[in-house]
Amino acid sequence: PATVSLLDDTELQKIRSVLTSRGIKPNVLRLTADNPPRIELQASDAMFSVLLDTLDELRTTWRLYPEQLNVVSTSGAGIVNIGGVLVQYGGQSGAQLSGVSR
Repeated sequence: PATVSLLDDTELQKIRSVLTSRGIKPNVLRLTADNPPRIELQASDAMFSVLLDTLDELRTTWRLYPEQLNVVSTSGAGIVNIGGVLVQYGGQSGAQLSGVSR
């Protein structure tokens, strides 16, 4: 398995850049000191299709998977508000996630 960067403040800034470059502007983006590391995320008025693509990029780049994710539609078509927690899994946890699909 490929090496994945452990989450720290530098990686969190890279994640913030990925989100904002795709039009997801987080109101909250916080790294916890849990093991495994978790990222708390809240954002408003994001395109749902962009959210799905971004979650896929976070999964492949940092092995971040939604632990809890609330996605609520707004008044606009395809526009959602997001709130949740993403968890980073290392290579040793890959077997547990083999049944997870997009």
